[in-house]
Amino acid sequence: WIDLGFPVETDIGDKEFRNRAYSVLMSLFWVPNSQNLHWVCEVEEEAPEAENPVPPAILSIFHQIRRSSPLPRRDCVHRLLSRLNEGSHTTLAISSLQDKIETRNSLDGVGMGKTTLAALVASHATVRSKFCILWLRLSHNQWNVGEKSYYWYTSCLDKLCEQLCVKPEWPRPVFEMEPPSVRRKREEEQMFHVKEKMKKIIQSQSKDILLVLDDAWDDQEIEWFRFQENQSIIVTTKTHNLSVSWTLEIDVLTEAEALELFLTESDYPPTHVLSTSLEAKSTVQRCGYHPLTIRTVARWFRLKQVTAGVVKGLEELNSELSACFAKLRHSSHYANRNENLGKILTEVLNIMLSPVLATDGQPTKLMKLCLSSMAVVFEDKVPLEAVHLLWGELLHSDPSAVNELGANLTEN
Repeated sequence: WIDLGFPVETDIGDKEFRNRAYSVLMSLFWVPNSQNLHWVCEVEEEAPEAENPVPPAILSIFHQIRRSSPLPRRDCVHRLLSRLNEGSHTTLAISSLQDKIETRNSLDGVGMGKTTLAALVASHATVRSKFCILWLRLSHNQWNVGEKSYYWYTSCLDKLCEQLCVKPEWPRPVFEMEPPSVRRKREEEQMFHVKEKMKKIIQSQSKDILLVLDDAWDDQEIEWFRFQENQSIIVTTKTHNLSVSWTLEIDVLTEAEALELFLTESDYPPTHVLSTSLEAKSTVQRCGYHPLTIRTVARWFRLKQVTAGVVKGLEELNSELSACFAKLRHSSHYANRNENLGKILTEVLNIMLSPVLATDGQPTKLMKLCLSSMAVVFEDKVPLEAVHLLWGELLHSDPSAVNELGANLTEN
């Protein structure tokens, strides 16, 4: 304790000593399992009652998970909580080790659980009792990479104000025929002006602000949303050189975590006997212990249980996963599993979204387009009648749809 630079008080009580010991251990680069830490240091898991409910933006993230039960990831959560409680003006970043070997246009760094982890921290009772929580998903496309427009900025501020139940009036954007450099300069001045107005709104709040910026790309984005010095920020990012107080780099899941996630998404309790089966362990291992791939495969397994049952469905799942890897190994773009998690996920989705094979033995294309269009139109549950209607029209109007089904097509 002394070597780490922490003062030691002789009159400190046992409970307070253990709480401080827990804080010291959590401040280290590596800590043992946090459940053991709680037991050794006798730190209570129960958090105080929070006045503020969980923000709707966070609930919507949890609702995407089976039974709204995200994987706890206690070690990561408590390390972030420890840093967050150290002061009221810290900036924390959540990235993944996979992002170091990927590019922005790759899927390989996607689905590691960065957003879910930020939601777990922001929804924690100790955080909600201390902070007013704002959540902002930063949207990026090929037109605003590296360039932040006035319209983009005010749209983001509107989302924050909506969470604060405030209706601001920003100056309307001006569209003029002018050189791009002049327009950027003019819009930047407008952005500084509305930032000052937003600063006053933030300062009027009774609690300190914790802002979660989901999918930030650079320091410039963070600075546009830093409205006061004592503001705390959590950033999820694929960038590893941000100027932040501390960065937590998450890795793929452990086998135990992967099995728990697989069972949850398969609609089984974590203690189900499947967690001890070699087939289930083989499945999560083939998924590279990648959270989003495991979630996707588990939902695929749920579909297979309807027609093949549990045992046969798991066997079919492993067989088709083996076929996925065999196809990737023969691809000229395949390097190794750790660098190709995105390709594995894409290939799994390719087969999963093709209920039948086309006449050439390949996954169907139009069926995937049909199902994808449904996901775009319907935000929550897709009505089966809508799928039937669209697919029926495709069969009547597009010969490719008939050719894809081939012998599987019946008169009905």
